[in-house]
Amino acid sequence: MKFTTIISTLLIGSSLLFSPASACESACQVGISKAFADKYGGELKPFFDRFKNNLANTILQGVDLGKVGHGSKVKTNVPAAIKTTVDQLKNNFVGDLQKLVFDSIFVEKPQYKGDCNHPKLVQQPKKGVPWQRSDCDKQTYLCGNPPAICHDIQKIKIRIFTNIHSKLNQEASSNGPDFKALSDAVWRAARSAGVSLKNRRKFLMPLAEANIRTALSKFLNDSNNFCHDTCPQYDDSIITLLLSFP
Repeated sequence: MKFTTIISTLLIGSSLLFSPASACESACQVGISKAFADKYGGELKPFFDRFKNNLANTILQGVDLGKVGHGSKVKTNVPAAIKTTVDQLKNNFVGDLQKLVFDSIFVEKPQYKGDCNHPKLVQQPKKGVPWQRSDCDKQTYLCGNPPAICHDIQKIKIRIFTNIHSKLNQEASSNGPDFKALSDAVWRAARSAGVSLKNRRKFLMPLAEANIRTALSKFLNDSNNFCHDTCPQYDDSIITLLLSFP
């Protein structure tokens, strides 16, 4: 047998053993990541909305608008800029959730990838036929097929929640990117209202930035309640979708 024939035979055998049908491959990975992200994104939005309303109402707390100047415009422009900016932060965070979920399951170690045939604990269903819930119980070791992910669904959820909270704490820290975005929004809004550079620096920004930090701290405390019960109401639909993939 020629060397090229031997190699071809080995490659064909390998492709059968590690075929896309034996694991949660691209469509499955994207689909399940989106399902988690859609559900949990909906749960996160009210936390951002409460933060938005709180900060819009307190951003000028303690500020002497008489010293700042252009008080009427500042009272309108600055809270409006805060609301717009928080909505952008919310949309960015929720928009990034699918990648966060994907990385939590398929990139972070131990990864839910790899061959599930050693030993083979579940039988691959025919094309178009979903896996059974009982397959989740049978697939007792970590690998790349849908039953393995289903078997560890609670562990995976904790991993996702941990990463969400970690990202929130990083972005909403007292000197993090959210603080900078909000501070810049106040600065621009006051400038557009006609407030002088000197008055922005001396009379507006020190108190406004302190108010931003206070609101961010409250936001992080509030967000600790995000899916505090692990949001079990979404498990069934997510598992059903997961098991529909080959």
